[in-house]
Amino acid sequence: MKSIKRLMAVLLVGGAGFGLFVACGGSEDSCTFDSDCSGEQACEGTVCVDTCVTAADCGPGEICAAGVNTEQLVCQGGADPNNTTNNTTNNTTPNNTIEPTLYYTVMVQSTTTDPAFCGDVADPGPDIFGVGLEDSTGAQLGWGIVENDAVQFDGNDHVDTTVIDGNGPDLQADSCPDVFNGNVVALGCDADSYVIVSFIGSDMQPIALTGNDQFIRVYEWGGQCPTGSVGDTYNVNICTDTAASKGGDISSCSIQVIVDGGGESSGEVGF
Repeated sequence: MKSIKRLMAVLLVGGAGFGLFVACGGSEDSCTFDSDCSGEQACEGTVCVDTCVTAADCGPGEICAAGVNTEQLVCQGGADPNNTTNNTTNNTTPNNTIEPTLYYTVMVQSTTTDPAFCGDVADPGPDIFGVGLEDSTGAQLGWGIVENDAVQFDGNDHVDTTVIDGNGPDLQADSCPDVFNGNVVALGCDADSYVIVSFIGSDMQPIALTGNDQFIRVYEWGGQCPTGSVGDTYNVNICTDTAASKGGDISSCSIQVIVDGGGESSGEVGF
């Protein structure tokens, strides 16, 4: 059932018209598919925008990142093209407003080294059963879905990352899943053991990490469940290159949110 829910989340996230990105450069012709756009442009939302390889291919203040409903990298953000936002009433103050940089992925990476949790065990490293995004009151903004992973396989019986599927975990009265098997992914103890996660809201749209009253909470069996222990630890970092992180390049995952967290840990999103 969870794999079906995950598939639905992915299909819906891939749909057109989320409106998360500002059209940048080019003719801004309307479109439905990439083929409707001319030259080196792609269809993002319902507008043709410039494609790119790096931010150097884009205009001032723009970034080069993965589109929501095109598989290509596109220019996003930038200055207000109409030069109207935040101007004084007599328009004497020039407007240099830049759209905020938007990030969409985080890395949950194992830092467990204790031999008791990394030796001949079936669930080495942190046992994750959910990654949530919430506000300062604890209200849920969205749930994580795994985009890429490097989970340790050797001796690990819990490598199914689809348990982190964009839906909240099914919790019992003790705030724990009913059973361990099938509800957790064990990250392993290798320094490169991780999952890359993005967040899906209740409307099935991807949520941008803006650092504005956002907190990431990791649900780990050790501290949350009666049969767990707190010996496993992990880091949570924000990735500044969405497309690269989804492809397995974690070099941009450098903004720390949680350092050596254990059990259920929460950290504030900040840049």
